[in-house]
Amino acid sequence: GAIFTAQGGWELPSHFTSVEAEYCAAKEAVALADRSYMGRMRLTGRDVLDLLNRLSTNKVDTLSPGQGRLTAFLDERGRILDITLLIPLQGESLLFTSPQTRADVKAWIEKFTIVEDVTTVDVTPQTAQLSLLGPTAEALLGSLGAVGIGAIPLHRATRAAIGDVEVLVVRTG
Repeated sequence: GAIFTAQGGWELPSHFTSVEAEYCAAKEAVALADRSYMGRMRLTGRDVLDLLNRLSTNKVDTLSPGQGRLTAFLDERGRILDITLLIPLQGESLLFTSPQTRADVKAWIEKFTIVEDVTTVDVTPQTAQLSLLGPTAEALLGSLGAVGIGAIPLHRATRAAIGDVEVLVVRTG
């Protein structure tokens, strides 16, 4: 019964029943939103955090694995390219971007990757991003096997298993 619309080159469900019913589900229970159209980049190399610390507005070179931070990328005129979420993990970092700016952010990082050991790969087409919203979201994830995620602070991430699939759980606002 889903009604689909195109968003950022993806065909996603716009709604299933009514906006009011879905709003109530998100406020009183749990709602699932497909955010796969959002940009996701995997950055690897020993200089990732140092380079991104110099290219973005927030201090990110002191982040520990799983500790994320919002940071903005500005162009040479000081205009905002995008406000992103950076999460370093073991051996890689993930950068979450807006859908329409992911290519621009990737190009901006690559423009200033000169001697640094940094590889940037847009993994948006190969990955999915789902958001659970509502007061029973944690209980639903727990019933699926992702237990103990309630203690994750804002902008932090942890790996969990849901069935046979390893997922990255990120707490956002």
